[in-house]
Amino acid sequence: MPYSKKFYFFIFLFFIIFSTNFIFCDEKQKDTINEIEIDDTIKIRALNNSAFKFRHRHSEKALEYAEKALELSKKIDFEKGKMIAYKNIAHIYKHQSLFQQAENYYYNSLKIAKELEDKQEIADSYTNIGKTLSSKKEYVKSLEYYLKSLEINKKIKNKKGISKSYWNIGILHKKQKNYNSSLEYYEKALKISYEIKDTSDMIVIYANIGNIHLYTKNYEKSLKTCKKALEIIKNKKKYIKFSALILNNIGELYREKKDYEKSIKYYHKSIKEKEKIDYQKGISISYNNIGEVYLIQKLNNEAIEFFEKSLKIAEKLNLVEVKHSIFESMSEASSNKKNYKSAYEYTNGSFL
Repeated sequence: MPYSKKFYFFIFLFFIIFSTNFIFCDEKQKDTINEIEIDDTIKIRALNNSAFKFRHRHSEKALEYAEKALELSKKIDFEKGKMIAYKNIAHIYKHQSLFQQAENYYYNSLKIAKELEDKQEIADSYTNIGKTLSSKKEYVKSLEYYLKSLEINKKIKNKKGISKSYWNIGILHKKQKNYNSSLEYYEKALKISYEIKDTSDMIVIYANIGNIHLYTKNYEKSLKTCKKALEIIKNKKKYIKFSALILNNIGELYREKKDYEKSIKYYHKSIKEKEKIDYQKGISISYNNIGEVYLIQKLNNEAIEFFEKSLKIAEKLNLVEVKHSIFESMSEASSNKKNYKSAYEYTNGSFL
């Protein structure tokens, strides 16, 4: 009995994912992808899917898959394959903070989306370009692209896309400290997330609204909003990361209120959740936050203990911004202890 293309796609995708996981254990093993003879369009789809899957965890391998997909797509003039490959390459560069390269590849993807008259892909491309421009602090241009995406999503009645557009515009206003405008767009996004019953979006939007109230020192509203998000999450395992981030935000809230005991308590709760999913970057940030709270109280030994815990992870993951923050704080703690030599060395980044 002949098998469908869909069957071959899933078989090939399984081989890619299996071989990728195996390769990371033993770099000497051959890449299974190149050994399988199969229809090129199926191979391209599987390569693009794998590039997307591994874009954050194993970006070098993901880039290899995306470039291979692009090469094959060009060879057989498979426009959709090229469009997705360009987008995946852009995602990888954006994750690596190579924003100009990311922007260029997003434009390549957009060009093909327009040629194919794929309205959803056009809207998504506008969003991706908007996010990249925002990362480059080009806020005016970023807003232009978010509004273009919003317009298309409204035309094609894509409620999730409309919600995401409102959400992105809210983030953009938050970055510029236009907090009232930010809240306005978050509320619009939240309303739609309830209409389409998108739990993940509800949680994140509530967390963002909570942050806005925190920035404007409306602590009671901030806490109430964060607790709404936690109520939605409850004990659902799939939302552990969200729970961890919100608990961290509550820690920030109590820190702002100078209730340092509760602040540290919630940072520890956040760490406990992050450990469940091995979210090392988040753990490093929470350790650093605890150190900062101890530093505020001039408990320098306790502060240094947690800064060192944070630094150990930050060094391993090469979290440059986190490391700089730690060094500045450790310099202050060392200075408080009258250990001026260490303070000077940390200030000048000699431990980087």
